[in-house]
Amino acid sequence: MDPMSSHRLSGNFETQPAHDTNIEVCSREILGLPDVGPRDADINAVLQALLQNDFVPSTLADAAIRQCFQMGDDSSNLHAAGVIRTFIQELLDLRIDAFASIFFKLSVKERCDQWEELASQCNGFPALELRLAQLSPGLEAEAGAERLDLVEYGSIGARVQQLFVASRSHRKFILNQWEQMNAPDDIELVSQLKTFHPAIAALEPSFLSNLESQQVRLMRRYENRRRRSQVWQTNPRSERTYQTSQANQSTRDREPLSLR
Repeated sequence: MDPMSSHRLSGNFETQPAHDTNIEVCSREILGLPDVGPRDADINAVLQALLQNDFVPSTLADAAIRQCFQMGDDSSNLHAAGVIRTFIQELLDLRIDAFASIFFKLSVKERCDQWEELASQCNGFPALELRLAQLSPGLEAEAGAERLDLVEYGSIGARVQQLFVASRSHRKFILNQWEQMNAPDDIELVSQLKTFHPAIAALEPSFLSNLESQQVRLMRRYENRRRRSQVWQTNPRSERTYQTSQANQSTRDREPLSLR
């Protein structure tokens, strides 16, 4: 098994603070070496022991060996430290994703405790610090005691929660999916969510505001169609006039600007 894959399945590293001072500790864990040990150990003996344990050479393992034994010049050691640092960041990113996936299933205390632990581990990783900062407004957000149907799976409240914990790259994907799902009664659900679960609604004010605006436009469109339908039923000629005007407008829209 590739060392990176096997280490992803290990829980040992998750208890260690992840910043530059811990790169050597991480390197030793990748290689399966003791947490402490002399740097002047016989490298050949170490490699021989690794090979006996089904060790598979890789870029990550090479970087870990260079970090543990400071092999090569300063440039190669700096590159090795960068490889290990990237690996640490990937592990922490996975931890944040796992935390986000159960964010609202945790109690406020559990949520805050795990956030504090991750914040300590992510010190020195700006992108991860930003992700955690985006989650901080929801640490103490709790649903109200009534109308729990508004925050159950598939509800308007659940959609707010899902959007809140999503990474920036995933938010657009989620919003595009939901764009085709809006129902005419969503505007009423938004109002109810704000009334019964204000702390949850406050997490995504822009999303809810846009949803309300979309529903207002949708309702106006329905109303305009209903009125036109009533007019056409009493005066068929008006329907032909409307269709002709729409066709003319479509033709004008296709004309080059220079011909208008």
